Amino acid sequence: MEATETPRTRWPTVLGVIGIIVAVLAFIDEIGELVRLFTWSDADWARLMGAEAVELIKKAGPPLGLVVASAVINLELALLLFVGSILLLRRKRGGVICCKVWAWIVLPWLVIQLVLALTWLRDLLEALLQPDLMPTMGAVVAGVVFGFALVAVFPVFLLVWFARPNIRAEYTLWNIGSPVGV
Repeated sequence: MEATETPRTRWPTVLGVIGIIVAVLAFIDEIGELVRLFTWSDADWARLMGAEAVELIKKAGPPLGLVVASAVINLELALLLFVGSILLLRRKRGGVICCKVWAWIVLPWLVIQLVLALTWLRDLLEALLQPDLMPTMGAVVAGVVFGFALVAVFPVFLLVWFARPNIRAEYTLWNIGSPVGV
């Protein structure tokens, strides 16, 4: 009688690939933000948007330190998700742990970024828009909130997925009998 192998589930591969894609896109976005911050001059922005808009953004926009700190935190979070996703592909419990830690950190961080973005946008739009165009601010705010909600879908999904009893039962068996860290 031959021993039958339990079939390998696909979810670690699927979630690992999705996580890698999300992490790489976030990493590229934040590197681009940092490059833009430190390479574009006011003249470059003035050619793109006009000198008046550049001055308004300087007055109403977030401080440079806040933007840099946010980009650095987002880079670190992208790296954590990337490592966790690679470990998921290899079916290592550390991948589940990294992804859960990433999700629990990124969700409150998204709320903080949402509040800061809405505050900054409100001030900027009040400076840029004429009073008769202010009703469009609601549409902008709704768009920002919707965008942040879309970003929150993956971490919420991961937390729900990893909490499922059958999934937990599967990943708790990973690495059994192998040396630590292998």
